[in-house]
Amino acid sequence: MRGAREKNEGAIAGEAVYRAIGESIDYGVWVCAPDGRNTYASESFLALVGMTQEQCSSFGWGDVLHPDDAEKTVAAWKECVRTGGTWDMEHRYRGVDGEYHDILARGVAVKDERGKVLCWAGINLDISSFKHVQKELLKSNLRLDLLSRTARRLLESEAPQAIVESLCQEVMTFLECDAFFNFLADDARQCLHLNACAGIPEESRAGIEWLDYGVAVCGCAARDACRIVAEDIQQTADPRTELVKSFGIRAYACHPLMAQGRVLGTLSFGTRCRDSFSDDDLALMRAVADLVAIAMERKRTTAEIERLATFPQLNPNPVIELDMAGRVTFCNRAAQEIVDSIGGGDVDVLLPRDMKEILASIDTGGEVHQWIREQEIDNLAYQVNVYHASQFQAVRLYINDITALKLTQERLVRTNEELEKRVASRTADLIQTIERIQQESAERLKAENELRQSKQRYILAVQGANDGIWDWDIEHDSAFISPRWKSMLGYGDNELTDIVREWKELIHPDDFQRSIDTVNAYLAGNTKDYQQEYRLRHKDGSYRWILTRGTCVRGAEGKPTRMAGSHTDITERKADEERLNRLNRIHAVLSGTGLAIVRATDQDTLFRDTCRIAVENGKFLLAWVSLLDVATGDVAVVAFHGPAGYLDGIRITARDEPEGQGPTGTVIREGKSCICNDFAHDPRTAPWHDWARTHGVKASAATPIRLEGAVIGALTLYSVERDFFDIDMIKLLEQMSANVSFALDNLNMTARRREAETSLQNETLERLRAIEELRAKERIMIQQGRQAAMGEMIGNIAHQWRQPLNTLALIIQQMKYYYELGEFNKQFLEDSTQKSMTLIKHMSHTIEDFRDFFKPDKEKSPFRINNAINQSVALIDANFKSQFIGLEVDTSGDPVVNGYSNEFSQAILNILVNARDVLLERSVANGQVRITSRMEDGNIVVAISDNGGGIPEDIMEKIFDPYFTTKGPDKGTGIGLYMAKTIIERNMGGRLTAFNAQGGAMFRIEVHHGDN
Repeated sequence: MRGAREKNEGAIAGEAVYRAIGESIDYGVWVCAPDGRNTYASESFLALVGMTQEQCSSFGWGDVLHPDDAEKTVAAWKECVRTGGTWDMEHRYRGVDGEYHDILARGVAVKDERGKVLCWAGINLDISSFKHVQKELLKSNLRLDLLSRTARRLLESEAPQAIVESLCQEVMTFLECDAFFNFLADDARQCLHLNACAGIPEESRAGIEWLDYGVAVCGCAARDACRIVAEDIQQTADPRTELVKSFGIRAYACHPLMAQGRVLGTLSFGTRCRDSFSDDDLALMRAVADLVAIAMERKRTTAEIERLATFPQLNPNPVIELDMAGRVTFCNRAAQEIVDSIGGGDVDVLLPRDMKEILASIDTGGEVHQWIREQEIDNLAYQVNVYHASQFQAVRLYINDITALKLTQERLVRTNEELEKRVASRTADLIQTIERIQQESAERLKAENELRQSKQRYILAVQGANDGIWDWDIEHDSAFISPRWKSMLGYGDNELTDIVREWKELIHPDDFQRSIDTVNAYLAGNTKDYQQEYRLRHKDGSYRWILTRGTCVRGAEGKPTRMAGSHTDITERKADEERLNRLNRIHAVLSGTGLAIVRATDQDTLFRDTCRIAVENGKFLLAWVSLLDVATGDVAVVAFHGPAGYLDGIRITARDEPEGQGPTGTVIREGKSCICNDFAHDPRTAPWHDWARTHGVKASAATPIRLEGAVIGALTLYSVERDFFDIDMIKLLEQMSANVSFALDNLNMTARRREAETSLQNETLERLRAIEELRAKERIMIQQGRQAAMGEMIGNIAHQWRQPLNTLALIIQQMKYYYELGEFNKQFLEDSTQKSMTLIKHMSHTIEDFRDFFKPDKEKSPFRINNAINQSVALIDANFKSQFIGLEVDTSGDPVVNGYSNEFSQAILNILVNARDVLLERSVANGQVRITSRMEDGNIVVAISDNGGGIPEDIMEKIFDPYFTTKGPDKGTGIGLYMAKTIIERNMGGRLTAFNAQGGAMFRIEVHHGDN
């Protein structure tokens, strides 16, 4: 009965402990009967759903499930109970706050040793916060995907403003908005023009096609260059919102499109279903607006991150480069030829006289510096352009021979002066004539004679001028042009008679409207001076660039009556500028490619940016990158930039067949650059002649792309000009391909390095998890070892106390015996009491020794090895004596080690217990265990040996493994020696080994002496 009562009390106490544990956990803990009825739910779960234990019992918990989850959850639970499987399900519970909480429910069946289900136990974890974070993360990813697609489409588009409507439709849908408006700034009309919109009636668009600055929300945002967010519009009295209020919009956000401090337009979104926007919505709107602005301005912004290569030697004009100290570091052939032509000497003669002052004024932290100087060298005039950019630690001088220009300017000045004099004289004569006509007819004849003389002088002046001269009688719409004017365009003196009409017909179509508008603006008084450059058609069909300047004579009311001026042929100057621009464009391509290489993080981005930069900066028709399929020999397009559709359906191969003879296939097959300057007629490109004529391809060039030295593809460029590519340009393009190949090698190495790092990280994590699991097992085994040792020690205490208890019993019996004999006196009582107290103190010391032995060491500290050995021997000596086992201790010196004293004693004790068990198991007569300690090569060596016959060779390597034992499951745990090895080697940095010697086993412990 007593045993049953104790067992029942233990069960009640155990249940109370587990319930206390369940109440201390934040998430809900539950227990159900074998048939699935709930029998217990922790207070945390009951508080969450607002139920009592009685309401929750049986299947009452199903009453607070979400209606959509209740039936399937209860059915699934009953099926789990029927099959005895594991319970793992997500569902929703209604909380006391009225909100539904996402719950992760998990549970298992608790079974007895026969597999019978005793109960079900598990947890209900509130994962509402996790679900919310998951939803927010999904929304954030969708937002990032939207921005990524928007940026890619804007980057790929040649006309970003044309795709704003489709982009904003997608953004509007994502933001759950109902309308958007995109206005672009019109600099000519100084107002905003509607580019795209959605969400308003079609007839309303015409009313807002033009919007003045400062009008409505968008006009104010553009005028002030700042974002305007209007909320609760239907209730606000802000006059700026009247326009959008008329469309039923309740919240409206307008962002200015900014680029380099300049307002390009506005982009705004409105909603009719809510009165405000979230911060995330506003941030997305701003990001889209910034992307649109950047795309619209991208062709105007080019920045060089570093100068990868410069090629001034290709410039036909003189170029000199100085370092920041003013020393000449480079001069091209043209500059040296000028120096040689004036008798040789130093190149410094070409430098401006104030070069030192220019160098001193340069701000190396600035962006760009440029100075223009003119100087005369050997009776020739030169213009020196001094240029410095912050990324170049050098100053470059571009020198142009402007002697002819100077002479032309001087001639033009003289001509203008003559014309001005003539016009002034003619005006005075006309005034005098008019006055004299009013007075008398005789004076009119005199004025006509003077006018005739003036005309003769004017004709002489025109004939002496080198440039073409023109004179336009506006009132009668007739004109005079000099023979030189006509000869510039290849016409004779008797040709071009209907001058005004034929002049208009000779203007290049692309320049016509601009030219007419410039003349009309000057005549209307909108511009102070008349000067423009445009093209006129030569008699041979080509076009000549003409610089024209002029002035007009106005009547008393300011109305123009006559206009005259000059023509200068600047075709050669324009050709030089075009050659220089082409070189500059190639330089910009190289610089832009360098920036792309620095920023690229993957191969696809590198290829796309390279093609885009080649088209945008180099003005090529199309640029594309191809990669070789080694297995088939076909060439695949992996990146391109240019008009869409150019590469659709095109087939190119690297094999030696017609489709492989073009520049791209040849480059991949032969590994060197290839150009084709007449693409539509070259026999190598025969398969694509029709395609070239359709798309306007006139010339093509390709350079190899390599990976680790091997050709893997090609960069191919197309131009709309024949004979576009020359050897110098190919060298530049080869340098660009070499840079791209170098970047590919770097990306490849980076990818391999990251793959190795990822593999190493995964391996490290696996090792850390294994180590953590091992440590957890070690803690369990050490605890088991201590428990086993405690059991062992209880037996030792019994041996230690047996003799004192027997002696104490004899003393008590003797006192009774002396009392019965009548010899019990004071002296006998004091002697007996003193002997008894001595025995009791000895027993108390024994308890203290055992308690200190099992007290854990919190940190390392110096201790004496021999003291630790003696402590272990004292704890087990009585036990050895009771088993008739001899224990001999031989210690020398007084060595000190830094470590854990009690753990070291436990390791000694475990080895001694193992030796004792072997001697008893094998019934060794005169069993003997010997402990020695000594110094050896600076280390402390402790050896424990026995005469138990040694360790069998087949298990020698296993004796330190955890849970390995030869004593049977009821006599040993198999962790004593494992625990001893862990203490010595891991905790104290020593070494524990075992081997057979002198008829038994020997365990050798080595630890470092002192504090090391």
